Amino acid sequence: MSIDLHLHSENSDGTESPETIIKRAIEIQLEAISITDHEYLTKIPKNQDIEIIKGVEVSVAWEQLEKLNPYSGVHLLLYFVEEKSPIDSFFRRYKTFKKYQKY
Repeated sequence: MSIDLHLHSENSDGTESPETIIKRAIEIQLEAISITDHEYLTKIPKNQDIEIIKGVEVSVAWEQLEKLNPYSGVHLLLYFVEEKSPIDSFFRRYKTFKKYQKY
């Protein structure tokens, strides 16, 4: 089985739309994918030609690693995240907060 469960769209640090990612995945004959944008559950159109698993990538910074390298940390991949679930609601609030937070 050929799958890729760690893809990013233009909604995160990728460059392609979800539709383009799905089209390319089908072209290279992947059987399943997951678009795991950072702290954001991307809405993905249904497609009968490939299995799509809803996912999110969460940045988890470890204090000790941050002291040594501010760009380090851990990324945790969450799968089977549903829209309007508690975790999706949390990320929507988080994105709104970060948008208005001053740096």
